[in-house]
Amino acid sequence: MWWPPLLSFNPFRPSYQQDPYPSLARLRSAEPVARSQQPDGWVLTRHDNCRDTLRDNVRFSNDPTRGNGDLAQFVASSRHRSPIGDTAIVGSSDPPVHTRLRSIVSRLFTTRTVQAARPRIRQHIDQLLDEAAASGSFELMSSVARPLPSLIVGDLLGLTEDERKPVRDWTRSLMRVIGGGDLPPSAYREAETATNELRAFLDRYADTHEGDGTILGELIAAEQDEERLS
Repeated sequence: MWWPPLLSFNPFRPSYQQDPYPSLARLRSAEPVARSQQPDGWVLTRHDNCRDTLRDNVRFSNDPTRGNGDLAQFVASSRHRSPIGDTAIVGSSDPPVHTRLRSIVSRLFTTRTVQAARPRIRQHIDQLLDEAAASGSFELMSSVARPLPSLIVGDLLGLTEDERKPVRDWTRSLMRVIGGGDLPPSAYREAETATNELRAFLDRYADTHEGDGTILGELIAAEQDEERLS
């Protein structure tokens, strides 16, 4: 089947990863629903189209293993090399798997929880901005936007200051290979090491935090019922 030529788009190109916005702006203006050869699939760049697609679990899937063509082969290869293999992930699974995984922690992400976290989030933002201002000049993404979610998630997980950095580093190494791409063998070795370190940390954490109301505490409790969490 022939597809019309796509405007310049390659999510693996270094210039795109450095600054994706010009390419996305061109697509959004001229070809908002575009066929891409790399990766092999459709690219949506308008909010309404993305929203409708993400909410339609009947016609569309969040599970990349259900794709076809080169994309499916790419995902299968990446997962084969990944330390966690085909383990279901809440962000890339469909009901009923997604529903089961999300139900474990959904009650911890209520409006009340978010409101209660606001003062602490403001403290993190103030601290990051103060540190950035003290340096004279700074880049917003690397100085503020990128570290902020890690700080917030660390609070929600109940991590101590000493636990935050190693958990963040292990997670980044693991997520790097889960995302796939043209990665060197060293990236997979680092991910394997990170997986072992993270599992050891969670084993230690489980001894003292089960049922303490934190997200990790809830996951530890859910693990006791293998039908909920393996």
